Amino acid sequence: TLAAQQHATLERWLDDKTLKSRQMKEYVMLPNNKGEEQKVAIIPDGYVHLDTARGPRHHFLEADLRTMIGMSSKSGRRDWARKIRAYLAYKDSGLFAERYGAHSFRVLTVTTGQRRLENLKRITEESGGHARFWFTTFDQLTPETVLLAPIWQIAGRERQHALLHQTNSEES
Repeated sequence: TLAAQQHATLERWLDDKTLKSRQMKEYVMLPNNKGEEQKVAIIPDGYVHLDTARGPRHHFLEADLRTMIGMSSKSGRRDWARKIRAYLAYKDSGLFAERYGAHSFRVLTVTTGQRRLENLKRITEESGGHARFWFTTFDQLTPETVLLAPIWQIAGRERQHALLHQTNSEES
């Protein structure tokens, strides 16, 4: 939309197929329930680099279609909690900075409904994830709302936020 174009420029987009390729796939080591290190792949559904008035913004995208359980008691099982720990380890490892030339990123998750959003947000918070992890639902997400409307809920915070901030004159 025109409003979005005035606030951000798309610098780079990578889809899930590209991110799953051998050249792009990244791994971190996470302890399993037995305390043993386990190799875990970082494979988001997308990556977007936006250039904004406040500087570059890097985002990984997760489209949650309820195919992954929230938290598993089984060691090594793919679940949402492990995905959050993997993203945190990815940032801490320096691998993200090395590949993308930046030091920070957000993980934007779009899910099927408010109840699922609240569950994923709670699991994220319990897994050590906070302001880096943002959530919304498919029914709230449109080209007109994605950047400037307060449709995003942030782990560790209560109210909804816009992905990009508007200046005071634009809010009135």
